[in-house]
Amino acid sequence: MKNLNSWLIGVFFLLSFIYALTFNSQMSWRVVIFLGVMIFISFLSTRSSLNHLRIDKISPVLAEVGERRHVDFKLRNHQKNRFIYPILTIKCAELDYEERFFLFNSREKRVRFLWEIKERTALESLNFELVSSDLFGLVHKSKRLEVATEIYVLPQTIEKSYLINTKLKLVETNLFGERSFELENIREYQKGDAPREIDWKLSSKKQTLMLREYQKVQVPKTVYIFYGIKSFYFEKSLQYFYTLFKEDRLSDSNFYLLGEQVDQTKVTSPNDFAKIKKAADPGAFLIPEEKNIIIITPERTAKLNKALQVFSEKQQVCVIDFQEMEKELMGE
Repeated sequence: MKNLNSWLIGVFFLLSFIYALTFNSQMSWRVVIFLGVMIFISFLSTRSSLNHLRIDKISPVLAEVGERRHVDFKLRNHQKNRFIYPILTIKCAELDYEERFFLFNSREKRVRFLWEIKERTALESLNFELVSSDLFGLVHKSKRLEVATEIYVLPQTIEKSYLINTKLKLVETNLFGERSFELENIREYQKGDAPREIDWKLSSKKQTLMLREYQKVQVPKTVYIFYGIKSFYFEKSLQYFYTLFKEDRLSDSNFYLLGEQVDQTKVTSPNDFAKIKKAADPGAFLIPEEKNIIIITPERTAKLNKALQVFSEKQQVCVIDFQEMEKELMGE
């Protein structure tokens, strides 16, 4: 459309000039002069090169899908003479951003805009397009810039996390058993001790307050593995897995991600949840040392069943099919 406007103005100017030469009227020459001045001003106003413009210092972003975050960057003008850009447009498709600046001639400008995050992604660079045009929209120049950044958009936390935790606890209990306690010591009550630990029956016999101290018998740690097979339910099941990763009670557990764009090692940063992509073949399981293993997958496939054969008989493995889990959650 922009090129079409320029061609139409050029053709109209040429036709006006031919008309003025043919009929030699005062009005026709006024139109020619007006168009000539307008075109001259347009070309003159856009002679500033876009090569002098730079974008840098983009603020890092770590957020979840559905959030709104401010993104900041600096637009710098490195040219010696401060030429004016009549209309300067900045675009970035990855951030759904477009903004126009009129009569721009700043050496440095801090730009801030509100980004409404719609999908999970990991961006280590952004592609900006700078477009300079005259006030009449006749002449346009553009330039593309690739700018380094650190933007990680994580899955959205599932709202019904309490339901997920209840069901997961049932799975853990059925598979690995309840946590138990062993009596460690009996002693007299001291100031600051918890009243709930007092053994009232023993205290009545001893005629003094007595405490029973218990030690929790730790169940072996559980490993959680996300098997990112290509599926319609990939994003939802990843949300579920991410919600578990954020739970405080599972903070001492190990989490693994299998899929594209991840190295299948233990998750040490939430950024991995932004990077992972669905895979036709997520790869073979790295066999963990832990005995208890819970695998969460978008859907159970023959490929997954074959991959499960690498685990030893001493390891207790439970596979949670998200399709079935979602049906149960919808029924709550």
